[in-house]
Order: sequence, then C-alpha cells, then structure tokens
Amino acid sequence: MATQITLTSTTCAKNLVSVNDGKVVTTSLQVAEHFQRPHKDVLSSIRKLDCSPIFQERNFSLSFYHSKLLNGGYKKQPMYYITRDGFTFLAMGFTGKIAARFKEAYINAFNDMERKLSGITVREDEIINIIRELCADVNSRIKGHEKVLKKEHGVQQAGDMSGLSLLRRGTIKEQLTNIFAVLNNNIMSGQFAWAKLEKVEKENKEMKRELAKVASKLLNYYY
Repeated sequence: MATQITLTSTTCAKNLVSVNDGKVVTTSLQVAEHFQRPHKDVLSSIRKLDCSPIFQERNFSLSFYHSKLLNGGYKKQPMYYITRDGFTFLAMGFTGKIAARFKEAYINAFNDMERKLSGITVREDEIINIIRELCADVNSRIKGHEKVLKKEHGVQQAGDMSGLSLLRRGTIKEQLTNIFAVLNNNIMSGQFAWAKLEKVEKENKEMKRELAKVASKLLNYYY
C-alpha cells in the first residue's frame, strides 16, 4: 500500500533507515539526499537495475510523496522503499569518497535498526507466551468452578471461555482486545447466572416460609 509523505525541497532526512511494514528500509529520497544525487537519477537507477523481477518486487516497493510547489500547492511524486538487499544492490554502482562514507553509514544503520527490531520481537514473544499461560490458567480455573457450581447448585456453564486465548494472527493489541471481549461477555453471563440463582434461592425461601405457615395451621387445626 502506498504511503503518502509531504516534504518541501529543503527537507533533509534525519534518519538513514526506518521501519515500514515490519521491515527495516530506507527510501529513494534518503538515498538521493545522502549520496548527493538528484532524486530523479536515483529513480532512474532503480528502474534500470539488472536484477530479476522477483528481486525488484521484494526489495523496491513503489510508493509516493507530495512535494511542495512554489505556488503553495503539492504534486504527487514517485519514490521507493528500499530494503537492505535492495540498497546493497543499488549502492554497488555508487563510487567516490562520499559514496563510500555513506555506504558504511547505511550498513551500520541497517544493522543497528535490525538489532533494535529483533529486540522488540523477542520482547513481544515473551509477552505472548506469558499471556498464553495466563489464558490457559484462567480456562482451567473456570472449568473447575463450573464443576463445583454444577455439583452444588446444578448450574450449567454460564458462558463460553473457549475464546479466551490468543488469536493465531494479529498485533498484541488486537489479541488482547479479543481476550478482554471474551472476559467481558462471560463476566456479564456470570452476573446474570448468579442473579438468577439468587432469585431462585429467594423464591425457595419464600416457598419454605409459606409451607411452614401451612404446616403450622394444619397442626393447630388437628391439635
């Protein structure tokens, strides 16, 4: 999906790389800025690369940005998101001291960002594993409570806790939203079940009182 960026002609890229769709990338705009080349020449170089269509598709993602015009308007312009492999292939043709300096800077930037991204991924995996364990524990406890309720009060399962687990796919936010939606529904079902049980118990007590009155009258009548 194309990403829209608004830049002026004097905007300088502060970072060499960024994260887009979970991948560490740079852009043709950043390459042009740091290697001191016209952006149109970088675009031309990308389009003329002697690489396979599959490599081109995987490593050069066409997007666009809006450049500011002198009259205050904006014009839609093409740009590319470029992966590490794509940058390496493209930068092979860049020579000179400036090119060498920025090739090294880009390699270091890719390495640093990928290390940071890897650290985040590991942390998310740890969080996901913890949540999975908590979901399994809650499900186990709920099943135990259901057995007690059924044995002591004849109450069947109030809700369905089978959905209390992580989705196969999705962000942590989406997965937690799913979990809390299931919990909310079952808490409400539980509240209704207890309210119904309390009503039944109240009716039973009322019935026992009435039966006690009838029994008392019968006893008084006969004795």
